[in-house]
This record gives sequence, C-alpha cells and structure tokens, in this order.
Amino acid sequence: MNDSYLASGYTETNRQHVICQEIGQDWGLDHQDESDADLNICMDYDDALGNAHPNAHDYEQLEIIYTHLDTSTTVGAVTTPASIPNYFSPVVRMRQSLELYANVRPCHSIPHSSFCPNIALVIVRENTEGLYSGIERLEEDGNHAVRERVITRKGSERIIRKAFALPRQTLCQVVHIVHKANVLRQTCRLLRSVAIKFQKRILTLQSGNLSPSTTEGAGVDNGKVKLQKN
Repeated sequence: MNDSYLASGYTETNRQHVICQEIGQDWGLDHQDESDADLNICMDYDDALGNAHPNAHDYEQLEIIYTHLDTSTTVGAVTTPASIPNYFSPVVRMRQSLELYANVRPCHSIPHSSFCPNIALVIVRENTEGLYSGIERLEEDGNHAVRERVITRKGSERIIRKAFALPRQTLCQVVHIVHKANVLRQTCRLLRSVAIKFQKRILTLQSGNLSPSTTEGAGVDNGKVKLQKN
C-alpha cells in the first residue's frame, strides 16, 4: 500500500479498500468499472474507497484464473513487508489455499557461444511445505527464533508424482531426487523414501511402448557437482 494512505485523512476502511484492491490486482483481477462509479466493492474505480471486500464476480474470476480455465495467467510480484506484526505472505497463503504445490521451472540452453550447449532439464520444487509451512515462533524471551520445516507424506507423493509425469511430456528421461537426507534425517529421509517407493510402483505399472522413467538419488551438494560436470 502506498504510504500516502497512512495519512490522517484516510480511515481504516479506506486503507483496507486499497489493500484489498492491490492484492486483487496482484492476483490478476482488474477494475470492474473505470467510470468512477461506486460499485460498493474494492475493485471499483471510485474515489470514496468505502468497501474493503470483493464481490461474487471477483471470486468467479479468481476461480477461472487459478483453475486454468483461461488461456494464460500472469501474477505480478507481491511485496511481503517485514515490519508488520502477524503479517502473513499473500503469496504463501495463495499457494496453500489454492494448492499451488508445484514450482516447475524448465531450463534449456539457447544457441550462443558463451553458453553451455545441450542443457535440457526441469526443476520441480514443492511450493507449500518445508519452510513455507508458516509455522514460526519466538522462544526464550525473544532470543530464540524457530521456523518449522514440515514435510508430509501427502505433499511428498504429489510433488514426486508431478516430477515422474514430466518425462512423458518432455525430453527428460531421468528423475533426480535431490535431498539432504544425510543431515536432515527425518524430513528429507521421508521425501527420499516416498520417491523410491513411488518409482518402484511406477516401474511395476508401466507396460507397452511407454519407456519407464528411472530415478537417481543425489544429495544436494553431490547433485550440484554432477550438474556442473555433466
């Protein structure tokens, strides 16, 4: 929110209206009307700034956007201020409430003399668990900060299922499970064990002309070295 809205001339409702509108725009919503008409919603263009809530039309638009019923969607950058008490990142809240659990990033080299040739990989990262759990607290009179790294079997299974589906859609033939199970013995070990079990089940179920995906496990440091060498 622009700092000017913190001035004494604006009410708390005015500020909530502006915050609602800016979050809506970050999530892909547009003004429903730009004629300065007062629609009594936060996504109108009226100067009254008198309503801090969207309406049913806005929720329908969000459903269309985030169930991918439209052709494309772009969400802009969202700032998470560090100085507001009890403020929860809207990006993390959006990921969790809409179950946007898979961060899929294709990486391909382009023809250029200074670039490494023949790079073709896809990075799949879990987007809602781990340190994104949102469970955080202060202990020992504020001298000890704790952030819980939560890994669940359900979350591990669905991100691994997503990764194993990619070889059918891309040129990638090997799924690498990158982990730190030697140090993070409970959380990463759960992810690794789920991956191995899932891979065995996939190999058992696959038949016909479909080439089975193989999997290789790698600690994050070892994986980085292999990526640099190969």
